Amino acid sequence: MMMENDFLKSLTVFIHLCILNQRQDLFNIIEDILREFLNSFDALIYLVNQTSTPNGLLKALYFAEMKFDGINNDPVGPQLMCAFQTLSYIDELKYFSLKDDLELDNNDLLQVLHRFLSLILFHHYIRKLSDKRRIIVRVIAMEKNFLSLLHFIELNGECFFFLNLLLFIFIYRKYRSIKK
Repeated sequence: MMMENDFLKSLTVFIHLCILNQRQDLFNIIEDILREFLNSFDALIYLVNQTSTPNGLLKALYFAEMKFDGINNDPVGPQLMCAFQTLSYIDELKYFSLKDDLELDNNDLLQVLHRFLSLILFHHYIRKLSDKRRIIVRVIAMEKNFLSLLHFIELNGECFFFLNLLLFIFIYRKYRSIKK
C-alpha cells in the first residue's frame, strides 16, 4: 500500500517543484506520463482507488496549469477528472444493471443517468476541454464498461435510442410536478 502511494506522491512533489523552479519542460514530461495513464483501464483504476493522493495530484496539476497558462491547450488535469467521473458513473450504472428488480422509475437511477448525460453535454469546468467526449468514449470503450450501458439501450428499428423510456418518465415527472 505504501509503495502504491509513493508514485503519486512523487509526481505531486515533482509538479510542485516544477512550479517553484519554473520548469515547464519537466512538467510537460509529467503530463505525458499521466496522459499514458488515460489510455489504460488498469492505470485509471489504480488512480481512482488511491484515497487522498488523486486530490493532491489534481490540485497540483491545477496550480501548474494556472502557472504555465497559455502554453498547453490540452491540460491533463481536466482530462483525468473527466475520466474519473465517467468511471464513477459507469460503476454506479453497473450496480443498477445487476439488480433483478430494476425499475426505470428509480430516483437514484435517474439521478445517475442525469449526471452522466450532464457530464457528456454540459459540465461547466470540463466544457473548455476540447476532447471531452473523446475521453468519455475512450473510458466507456475500455474493458467491459459498455456492457453496463447496454442494459439501458433499446433497439428500435435501425437506430439505437438511448433511454427513450427513461426520458419519457423524466418528462412525465416534470409535468406531474408542475401540475401539482
